[in-house]
Amino acid sequence: MITRWLALSLSLVAASAAHAAVTLSAYRQATKEGTSEAQLKDYLYGVGTGYIYANAQLAALKQPRLFCQPDMALTVDNFVSLLNREIAQDRWKNESDIESILLVALMKTFPCK
Repeated sequence: MITRWLALSLSLVAASAAHAAVTLSAYRQATKEGTSEAQLKDYLYGVGTGYIYANAQLAALKQPRLFCQPDMALTVDNFVSLLNREIAQDRWKNESDIESILLVALMKTFPCK
């Protein structure tokens, strides 16, 4: 019984996470319409900050970091700029999620040497 409950719980969490992603298509549409700019920025700031915290945890565990941020604070405008610059490379499908695109942008901009 506990095994079934655990499996159900994990599948619900996975399904919720899959629907939480913002597709490139949705991001482009929202940007084009000028709607929800503040909400998009808040969301991107949360995603970017989450990557910074993940990096800090990886460093604490002596594991390779996702990217090597210089000694500067990254702002929401930095995250938006990095995301838009990566999107401009025009290699992403409309179904791609902007969370992954932002991570790739951070990894390319701040590679670990």
